[in-house]
Amino acid sequence: MATATVTTAPTVVRTTADYYDAPPVLKIHTYTRESYEEQFGNKSVIHHPINLKDIRAANINLQNNGFQLIKLQSKLTNPDDYLDEETVKRVYIPELAEAVKKLTGATEVRVLNPKVRDSSTEKDGFENNWGKNNGAVRRIHIDLAPGGVEEALYPIFGEEYMKSIAGRWRLINAWKPTRPVERDPLAVCDRVPDEDLVPLQRVVPGKALMEQRYHLKTGKKDHDWYYASNQQPDEVLLFTQYSDFPNRNTADRVPHVSVKLPGQEDKPRRTSVDARCLVVW
Repeated sequence: MATATVTTAPTVVRTTADYYDAPPVLKIHTYTRESYEEQFGNKSVIHHPINLKDIRAANINLQNNGFQLIKLQSKLTNPDDYLDEETVKRVYIPELAEAVKKLTGATEVRVLNPKVRDSSTEKDGFENNWGKNNGAVRRIHIDLAPGGVEEALYPIFGEEYMKSIAGRWRLINAWKPTRPVERDPLAVCDRVPDEDLVPLQRVVPGKALMEQRYHLKTGKKDHDWYYASNQQPDEVLLFTQYSDFPNRNTADRVPHVSVKLPGQEDKPRRTSVDARCLVVW
């Protein structure tokens, strides 16, 4: 059963996060792997200072903030178990679906896009986002924007099914380390205003699929960032990426990014498994 983790003493860490350096006139940009650097290279990134708070010391939950840290003891206890995609789908994915269903009171949870990330061989920079190693993603983003729903989900679940659940589903990401996180934790941002979001259209290489997602630019006020200190393999960070409910709000799309913390440069790189959950009520 999924439960909220026990809180500890308050902790705030000063670091930076890679924001999108938006142009004055916002447009929906289309990019592929080949064109990304040309359109959105270093000139589009600003390493902006942030105060990173420990989620363990905060009164945070999925409903009010859009993210929550839960306990989930998987039957897969060996990190190497997660290297086999079929094992992950057969064992961990059903465990995750059941945990999210119990936590949210949903009638149905369907897990899609499971991905194992191994940052132990990654190189800093653009390759992290697209390379075969599936390393940590350094640019702040939200996986799904309203204009990308059909392109992202209809090919997987079908138009008929998606229309049958219209107005009563959310897309919730689940991020779980396979070893204790000693470096480059995942950070999530609490309720940013719409005006700070930049829509980008992503062309998935080798596919006919295009996804509209959000990047984040700096705003008039500082954003509230959180992470789970010393996150363990039996802890899953859930964060909402999209809501199809008519009364959706800022907690229904959570920016997230991998961040570097001071003093962790020589620590082992992280390994993790993440997935998206289509949660239906």
